[in-house]
Amino acid sequence: MQIVAGVDLGGTAVNYTLVNGEEKFLIEGLCEHPALSKQGPDVCLQQIQDGLAVAVAKAGVLLSDIVAVGLDTPGPASGSGVLSARGSTNFVHPDWAGYDIRANLADRLAKPVTYLNDGNAGALWGHFTLFGGDSRETSLSAIIGTGLGGGVIVNGNVVIGRKGFGGELGHVLIPYQSIIAIQGLEPECNCGRIGCLESVCSLTAIERSFSALFSGPLSSP
Repeated sequence: MQIVAGVDLGGTAVNYTLVNGEEKFLIEGLCEHPALSKQGPDVCLQQIQDGLAVAVAKAGVLLSDIVAVGLDTPGPASGSGVLSARGSTNFVHPDWAGYDIRANLADRLAKPVTYLNDGNAGALWGHFTLFGGDSRETSLSAIIGTGLGGGVIVNGNVVIGRKGFGGELGHVLIPYQSIIAIQGLEPECNCGRIGCLESVCSLTAIERSFSALFSGPLSSP
């Protein structure tokens, strides 16, 4: 049996899916494992490996049946899976900066690993779910979660971009001063810039930029 594993690495959890040669999903519903991303690459990659063992046991198959792994993570990262020199948006440990997560996971699992950022991976899944595997439609996705991802699909292919930033809507700078009526707000993004769309439109933005502003009692109109 030949199986491809999908690994979705987020800030707090890793989600797994297993697909066989007939494109049949072998796990019903979510298969989730703690990510521990904030504890750095060594701990997190061990979590990915441990969770994959749980996933194959749940599906009733063997680790040796997995012939390839598809990995996605939050950006910013290159198209080949090297995280930004500032680290990933939601992995705050300093050792993530400039880390080649694709190559290191491939070495750890001793299996070929392909990489997309999570926005592109979500966009690809949504595209094929809506239009089918043989579609030649064009689609654009914006995906709000811990961060803000996005993706562009043209002729069934992900637009990765020269540096892996194709469809990376979260790090588009916006004129936040003119559209947010809050005096003194300077929304800082984890990428280091002020005013990225993700810094005002994500769960991270609520925690970092807005929670302190609205933590007190609301005044009557």
